[in-house]
Amino acid sequence: RTPVREALSRLATEEFLERVPHRGFRVPEVSVEELADLYPVLQALEVLAGELAFPGIRPTDLDELEKLNARFAKAVRANDVAAAIEINDTFHHSLAALCGNATLCRLLDDLRSKVRRLEILEFSSMLLGTPGRRANSHKHDAWVREHTAILDALRRKRYARARDLLRRNRTLVFQDKVLVLRARHGKPAG
Repeated sequence: RTPVREALSRLATEEFLERVPHRGFRVPEVSVEELADLYPVLQALEVLAGELAFPGIRPTDLDELEKLNARFAKAVRANDVAAAIEINDTFHHSLAALCGNATLCRLLDDLRSKVRRLEILEFSSMLLGTPGRRANSHKHDAWVREHTAILDALRRKRYARARDLLRRNRTLVFQDKVLVLRARHGKPAG
């Protein structure tokens, strides 16, 4: 019982579960609006981290990011949802970490952990499809291409383009997730 209790406590600490006094734990009910509100903040902070990092990024940093993107592409092609989510998160974390601002990186990591449930939903629907629908192969290519375009802009020292591509990458992901969730909950997209 002790290892199970410790595991449940850790899941509660990471906000995958919530404690119910005198009852135990349950999966938290987070409204679509609460989850949707996190994405513009995540996007803005990732763009800020990028702007701070871009001028100091070295070719070896870009090589490491390209390796991550290659692993991401492989996971996406294999429809490996868990690996794709983890590698995408690592890609964005690694890029942001190059800014050197520990406080900003902690905030971003916290936000990414909070939206993980949405990422699972998005990656699952795009990679595996939904019942009666095939997976979206165009989206497969788009994720990898967007990361590649960001890295290409950085190699060319086109920082404004890299910033705009990073913003667009997070905007598209945000729009997809919010629209899917709101449609499932019968709420308007706006």
